[in-house]
Amino acid sequence: MIAGWHGALQHDGNHHRTNRQKASCIAHTTAYCAGVLRNRAGQRDRLCQQLWGAFVFDDVGAIDENPSIRSLWPIWPVLFSSTFASVAGRPLLNLSLAIDHALWGNRVWGFHLTNVLFHTLAALLLFAVIRRTLLLPALRDHFGSSATSLALIATLIWTVHPLQTESVTYIVQRSEAMVGFFYLLSLYCLIRADGAVRPAIWYGAGVISCLLGMATKEVMVSAPLVLLLYDRIFLSISFRQTLRQRWPFHLATAATWAVLGALMLTSGRREGSAGFGLGMGAREYAATQFGIITHYLRLCFWPRPLVLDYGVDTVHQASQIVPYAIFIVLLIGVTIWALARKPELGFLGFCFFAILAPTSSFVPLAGQVAAEHRMYLPLACVVISVMLLG
Repeated sequence: MIAGWHGALQHDGNHHRTNRQKASCIAHTTAYCAGVLRNRAGQRDRLCQQLWGAFVFDDVGAIDENPSIRSLWPIWPVLFSSTFASVAGRPLLNLSLAIDHALWGNRVWGFHLTNVLFHTLAALLLFAVIRRTLLLPALRDHFGSSATSLALIATLIWTVHPLQTESVTYIVQRSEAMVGFFYLLSLYCLIRADGAVRPAIWYGAGVISCLLGMATKEVMVSAPLVLLLYDRIFLSISFRQTLRQRWPFHLATAATWAVLGALMLTSGRREGSAGFGLGMGAREYAATQFGIITHYLRLCFWPRPLVLDYGVDTVHQASQIVPYAIFIVLLIGVTIWALARKPELGFLGFCFFAILAPTSSFVPLAGQVAAEHRMYLPLACVVISVMLLG
């Protein structure tokens, strides 16, 4: 009898501790949300102005001076345009601009409306991915009863965060929202396939989504690895089981790299904006990225000031490199440790660095060493990490 009462009290204590953890998580996340919204208020007027503004920077070349979007037929010139660097090798991005031009002509608000649409669709997918992940066995005990509310809070923070301003209001940077949509859709399809009555439909949709993402922007290159790691951490007990159960899916998503490679090789205009031999060395670019990634992380928590054009200046002094390099290396080390001990958190760290890798590692992007739209998806990793650690 005493043992029974002791077990019941212990279970009740664990239950209350779990509830306190959930309440603390929601409280910390809500406080973070409130801080973000306070910073967002200063951006609201500028966002409204942008929705009714003019074509700026790369918009001019990608829309005003892009003859390939003037007609939707024949389709091949639209899909394989090399007119301007921002759309070269990105057939779906150029196609979206061509559809907008067919619908709205040169009315800027119509193009902005499409940007908002893609951002909204990506937000809906993010909510679905977070909610379903929190309901999986790995996290259900801690977050299952609060899955919907936590997913909603995290998604709202991500959606309205000031750091998203550039991706939503800068027309040609809809590429970030588009690739974010396909990235999240691939992940959502993998989650839905697990335990589905007809998983082949979801697997097929996931592969197609991955393919479409590769045809949108090079950031999608990390998606097959992220899908594989998500499968291992949340849906399987080992890599052997992962590959035994879903090797066709992962092989098919990896095969989409061939499409990305072909698009990069055939997009001659992108050679002048990204790659080696453009007057910026890989070493100096990589050294600059330590401080830039640190800056991105600061903007996640205090998004001021926001800058549209960071220029092309790189850093060379040790005092401008070493402190940030130590910080980033420590974060990478923590990510590796977490993958072994706290894989759910480690997965978020891996995603953060993997998604940033194409633009923020050692391959120089000569046109701009930093850009806030590059944080479109990595921001979600930061927001969810704060939520889980809360």
